[in-house]
Amino acid sequence: MVILLAVFKIPNTFESLLKISKNSPDGFVRSLAVRSLGILENKKAVPALETALNDPFSTISNRCIITNDPAFNKIYPVREEAFRALKILGVKVKRSGNKFWVVE
Repeated sequence: MVILLAVFKIPNTFESLLKISKNSPDGFVRSLAVRSLGILENKKAVPALETALNDPFSTISNRCIITNDPAFNKIYPVREEAFRALKILGVKVKRSGNKFWVVE
């Protein structure tokens, strides 16, 4: 539902997605909101997306479960989506493992 709001450019979607990306207690919902902000391609989302690069939500990777390899243990869905969204908006972002930062 969250992504559909962005795809179909429903009015007031941008403001709603900003609030959800910052305030939802559910990390998966925040990650969908962040992805949707990238779909909207609105540069006003950049500050919120930069903040999302440090989102604390993590989960266990399916690869870790399947392979039992601790190298694939944690993933950070909100951070990953923020990374992708910022790239769509033309912002240079670097990463090292699960850490992301904007390059000035």
